[in-house]
Amino acid sequence: MPRNDQVTRQWYLLRELGSGKGLTLREMRQRLPEEIQRHDRTLRRDIEALEAAGFPITTNSINGQTRWKLIECFHQVPALSFSPTELMSLTFSRNLLKPLEGTAIQASLSSALNKAAAALPPQGVDYVHEMERVFQSDWDPTNPTGSIETRLIALPRPSPGRARRRSVTSQLLVTPPAGRR
Repeated sequence: MPRNDQVTRQWYLLRELGSGKGLTLREMRQRLPEEIQRHDRTLRRDIEALEAAGFPITTNSINGQTRWKLIECFHQVPALSFSPTELMSLTFSRNLLKPLEGTAIQASLSSALNKAAAALPPQGVDYVHEMERVFQSDWDPTNPTGSIETRLIALPRPSPGRARRRSVTSQLLVTPPAGRR
């Protein structure tokens, strides 16, 4: 089994264990996408690995069934305080995350970025749109290297009439989903 299958399965498990009254192994199997390995022993090992990594997972027996869930206080993450430039940077980063479209983590990232964008005043939103005109990121899913190219379209001019251009290519740390290569 490739390593990314285990990480993807554990991501789904964390998301599901964080909701409701807890899940049995059967319910976990039903909630995982069909293309992900879903054997009871595998799920138990994943739960053990998540616990070993420090995730506060509780085990309860209800009506003879074992149920696992994240403890309640884990859902109450303290409020974070961001500066206006941090919020604008988070909002701007949405285009840089396009290679993650279709992955398990993309929905959570989109939710977080939507919250950051909602916290911006209208002037901040306008500024982010201006940044998007200055910085452009392209990802070619047919590129076998899985690289993302970021082009800086215009920078403050060092001297009148001279705009600088810069192209930076960086390698992705994720494998594009099947069918997107």
